[in-house]
Amino acid sequence: MLLAAIGDSIGYKRGHWEFNKDGPSIHKEMLDLTNGEGILKLELTKRNFPYSDDTVMHFATAKGLLESRPTDSLSTICQNVAKHYKACWKQMPGRAAGITCKRAIDALYYDGSNWDSWKFEKNGGGCGASMRSACIGLAFSEKIERLVEVSIETGRVTHHNPLGYLGGLVAAYFTALAIRGE
Repeated sequence: MLLAAIGDSIGYKRGHWEFNKDGPSIHKEMLDLTNGEGILKLELTKRNFPYSDDTVMHFATAKGLLESRPTDSLSTICQNVAKHYKACWKQMPGRAAGITCKRAIDALYYDGSNWDSWKFEKNGGGCGASMRSACIGLAFSEKIERLVEVSIETGRVTHHNPLGYLGGLVAAYFTALAIRGE
């Protein structure tokens, strides 16, 4: 998770690099930042390279999972995760959180108890669920059925469309496969 946060902070660079489609200008700026020595000499500070909304949400997912017990119901796990999604939203100013995600978080109760009330989004999508699901693969690498349930349902909290939440399933599953050495 730490390495994912570092990668996210490099790619995000306060929204400047994440939304810049001009690779050569990013490369030039990176070389300027490192006096021509390349990415291994990049000096990462919170000020210059803050992590994005995706890492904030990934940490919230992990907190919700850590608050849950393995024997908890799917609903309890999702409520714990949703509660942390709501709580982490105060960290979003200055980050590039998506509109769909923001609307879903705004609709959540502070205790996350209405985690499953978000209606299907016909035009929903986005990568948010996939960006915050690796920790689900860590938690459920030996319990694939549970991994499927938790990744889809926690993804559905903010991305209630298969284009959104199935990315979370894939990210969690491939993390589990990596942990298992497959």
